[in-house]
Order: sequence, then structure tokens, then C-alpha cells
Amino acid sequence: MIDKGDWDGALVANKKAIELDPQHATAYSNLGVVLANRGDLKKAIAAYKKAIELNPQLAAAHYNLGFERENEGDWDGAIAAYKKAIECNPKFISAYTHLGILLERRGDVDGAMAVFKTATELNPKDAAAHSNLGLALANRGDWNGAIAAYKKAIRLNPKYANAYSNLGVALQRKGDWEGAIIAFKTATELNPQYGPAYINLGVAMQHKGDWDGAVAAFKKALQRHPKDATIHNNLAYLLAAGPDRVRDGYQAVEYATRACELSGWKIAHYIHTLAAAYAEAGDFDKAIEYQKRALSDAAFAKREGPEARKRLALYGQKKAYRDPSLQQLPQAPLPHEPKRP
Repeated sequence: MIDKGDWDGALVANKKAIELDPQHATAYSNLGVVLANRGDLKKAIAAYKKAIELNPQLAAAHYNLGFERENEGDWDGAIAAYKKAIECNPKFISAYTHLGILLERRGDVDGAMAVFKTATELNPKDAAAHSNLGLALANRGDWNGAIAAYKKAIRLNPKYANAYSNLGVALQRKGDWEGAIIAFKTATELNPQYGPAYINLGVAMQHKGDWDGAVAAFKKALQRHPKDATIHNNLAYLLAAGPDRVRDGYQAVEYATRACELSGWKIAHYIHTLAAAYAEAGDFDKAIEYQKRALSDAAFAKREGPEARKRLALYGQKKAYRDPSLQQLPQAPLPHEPKRP
């Protein structure tokens, strides 16, 4: 019934199983899954704990408890639960995956890598395990190792869009921009809804001087992530300060304004972009207004004050800003961080 999404039926069935056998630990664990999917996390956790009380060696109950702890943001509790699940069942691949991810988030990169490596050894044909190992290697700066792991994942699953996207990031870090573009394009073809691949494709195309391709990729990324302020800002900046063939002040104002709105007008760097957009659109009064507003942020002024004041002076002369690095083949920013499956 759960496979078909019949949570109501599953709830009745598991309650009946418990009624018939109050010591049925697995029924309590399954009941917890049903309750969690119905949004009753408090009762779900209670059910998992009851299952563990009845059978302390029930790996699934420890794993399910860890999953809910993770969702609550209790990483320590989740890590402990996942470790217990693995202790009960040393071949519990999903527990290794979640444990590794949390260890990585906690900054224990070596611990995460050891966990992911164990997962690949337990199940050499698990593409996700190899991709996760690649991410751990990447976080250690071992780009060659990461590339090898991602390629292994792709060999195991040629339709693994996330692995292609992560491979592209690693190739970028190694300076193989052509290879990165191919990887990102493949990721978008396999999963047209995977926004990060479009973001990274835009960065790579920008680096190669394919301005039209970069704009198109960023716009596609926004179709998938319409509330991502960073993408709005990056596209706005390219349209405001980029080469002649892509500049469009009015579009730049639209995207930059949206970036500021999405971020609650709290990020001075986005307001800085909005000023450049207004200058490109020919509204220098607005450009001056927003440049001053950006400079009123003490942290921004300390970090970028000299350059920002130069732009302010430029707008006072009724001149738009042109980013020199975008007039030729620029060194693009670092790629968007890779995602786990």
C-alpha cells in the first residue's frame, strides 16, 4: 500500500499489526514512516523509538530515526542513529550515504570519504556511492580522484545527470573548460529541470566568450530556480557590464531589481549591480542613488569601496560601467557548488 502512496491504508494496516502483536517492532518502524509522510513527525519519532525499544538491533528503525533527526536539524542525533543502523546492519548502504553527507557538512571530510569509500566497496555497482565519493574527494581538493569517481558513476549509470554536472565542476577546477561544457550540456539534456547544471554551463560559456550561450544558460537556470537571487544578479551583471553584443540595460535593471527584492535589499553587492544596470539603461540619477546605497553598507564599503567609488564617479560623468574582464575572454567565477543525488 505504501508503494502506491496509500498512506491511509498503510496506517490502518500497521496499527492493526501492532494490535495483533504489541511486540511487533517492524510494524512500529513502518508506522513511523507512515506518520512521517503524513506530517506527524513527533508521533513518527515516538514510533521509531518504540521499535528500537522492542528490538534494539532493528537497523531500519535506527535509520528512520536518523532521517527524521536530520530533517529536524539535529545532526548529532542523526549521525548517532545512522552509525547505530550501520552497526546493526554493516551493509546498509543508505545509512552510509546519509552518514557521509552529514559528516561532510560537519567538516569531517576524511570521515565522510571513509564512509563513502566503504559504500563503494560494499556495492561497487552503486553509481550514487561513487558520485558521493567524488564529492568527498573534491572537498579535499583531489580533483583527479573526484573526476575518476564521477566517471565511474557515469559508467555505471550513463543517465546520471548529477554525476555529469559534478564532473563538469571538477573539470572546470582542472581548467578543462571544453570538457566541462560538454559535461554540463549532457546534464541538462538528461535532466532539463536540473538548474545547477545550467548555472555552471553559463559560467563555462562565459569563460569561453560564448556570451549568447551564457545568457541563454542563465535564463534557463532562472526558469528552474525563479527565486534564486544570485542567478538574477549574475545575469543582470553580464547584461549591464558585459560586451557590446549582450548588454541590455533595461533587462539588466529588471533582473537586478528582482535580485534585490528576493534578498530583501540586504545584499549591497546586488544593489551595486543594480546601479550598473541603471547606468547602462541611461538613468544615471538612479545609478548614483543605488551606488551610494551600496556604499552605505560598511562591510561592502570596506571590501569594495575604492572600485565602487570609481563607478560612482563614472556615473556622475554620465558614463556606464564596462567590466574589463568581460570584454575579452574572462576568468569566470568558481562554479556553482555540486549537488548530491
